[in-house]
Amino acid sequence: MTETVLPTASFRILIGTVLVCAAFVLAYGLLGVPPHPFIQLVVLIAPLVAAISWLQVDAKLRHVPLIHDMGFFLWLAWPVLIPWYAVKTRGWHALPFGLVIMLAIITPRLIEAIVAVSSKAR
Repeated sequence: MTETVLPTASFRILIGTVLVCAAFVLAYGLLGVPPHPFIQLVVLIAPLVAAISWLQVDAKLRHVPLIHDMGFFLWLAWPVLIPWYAVKTRGWHALPFGLVIMLAIITPRLIEAIVAVSSKAR
């Protein structure tokens, strides 16, 4: 019996967004300059928007029917819905995959916190 393997959407945009946001946070932290409020907003929102966009493209590739306002629901409840989506589309063994996507979303803020704590320790 052959099992068809469904495609997975590319992670390029998600990983690129996370890396750019992390680079900005790291640069501002190492320079000791407070970031502009617009930069703070982008660092907060951009990884989540990239993850939601990835999830919607992946759902289309896997022929998973999503509700009309799935982007809005993901925006509100992403810590619950991203692992749910990973398990629903790939099985229980994909739960770590969902957690990695969640980690990518919060990575710039984690780097910001680490830089803040290390600068206070100096």
